[in-house]
Amino acid sequence: MGRRPFIMTYTSSTDRKEISLAASTAIRAGNYDYTNDPAKVIVYFGNWTGSSVFTSLNNLKLITNNNAITEQIYNGISFPNNCYKMIVFGKNGAGKLIGKYVGYSANGKAYNYWCIDPESSSFGKQESKNTPYN
Repeated sequence: MGRRPFIMTYTSSTDRKEISLAASTAIRAGNYDYTNDPAKVIVYFGNWTGSSVFTSLNNLKLITNNNAITEQIYNGISFPNNCYKMIVFGKNGAGKLIGKYVGYSANGKAYNYWCIDPESSSFGKQESKNTPYN
């Protein structure tokens, strides 16, 4: 997966690599255009051995554009040392891009995740799903 976090986007532009890199950099810095969502972000992947955006509540709120994440929810989110971390994005009711799920996989076969979508009845709950690669 490399040392640099990356994102998946819906963009079909021939400049997809440059757009994805710029969006990833802007998301990590907390200044991505979440309202217009120019890269049409789907998923942000963190590094295998750690990514500072997942290590504090403030950083997680910043990168997910989601101030609804409470300290109680954040404290319930636990990542193993070596795992692929991810944030799944989607539009909220107002049409703005926010992080809806945050989670990880330690083996690529199962993902453990928490719902951070305040508009969902599953807000704050943890679940796990197997990938099709089992």
